[in-house]
Amino acid sequence: LEEEWDVLLVVDGCRLDLFEEAVRDGTFPFGNGRSIWSLDSMTRAWMQKTFVESYASELERTHYICGNPFSSEAIDGEQLASLDETWRYHWDDEVGTIHPRPLTDRAIAHGRERDRDKDERLLVHYMQPHWPFLRAPEMSAGQGLDIEGIVGETEQYQAWENNPNDVWERLRRGMVTEEEVWAGYLDNLRLVLRDIELLLENYDAERVVITSDHGNAMGEWGIYGHPLHMPLAVLRRVPWVETSATDQRTHDPDPAHLESRNVDAHVSAK
Repeated sequence: LEEEWDVLLVVDGCRLDLFEEAVRDGTFPFGNGRSIWSLDSMTRAWMQKTFVESYASELERTHYICGNPFSSEAIDGEQLASLDETWRYHWDDEVGTIHPRPLTDRAIAHGRERDRDKDERLLVHYMQPHWPFLRAPEMSAGQGLDIEGIVGETEQYQAWENNPNDVWERLRRGMVTEEEVWAGYLDNLRLVLRDIELLLENYDAERVVITSDHGNAMGEWGIYGHPLHMPLAVLRRVPWVETSATDQRTHDPDPAHLESRNVDAHVSAK
């Protein structure tokens, strides 16, 4: 929060080397940039350590469009200029995640509909490349995230106790290969980066940053996925790419994505 940016785009669970491979061929209008050390190796803890009272003045001018259900227990919306928990309205139960486009459309609408103060900031938190892999559902046996049962009863998330079809647990057990998982993981990142490219063409901002909350381990030091509080570089070293955005009006948001349907207010990531 102490960094200078107008828009911060978080791609959830993105290893630094994964990002570097995705942008290496010049497909996207941004490069590698630099890297930073994340505050934690799991989203809930990252949120709890990022949205803190010592940055109250920064939080007060930050609008947060969030696709990750951990916001229900880790974020105090009263601290923020606004909190749009898009996952509550556009979660796809069939695939077990939220697609990038509802977040992109709500961000574009936010930029076009508001008379923004020059100090106002926007944070958009995408779920991809976090599993499930949208075009490789077989990597998690066709199952996705359960927003009411992601962490079970304990604070320490263990895939093998909570979801045996977590792609990282299936990799640990040898049910899928590292090459298969990497291909699905990389494709999931490219999907969300294409949406980010669309957002950059339909929003006006001088300073845009693309980053991540944490990475994923693929067997390094015997670790798979992203358990809490792990100091591994593959989990904590994340991209920090600076770019800009200009609204060329190449896309109009889908009105259905701008709707906030009635939902159970008690749904959480517990």
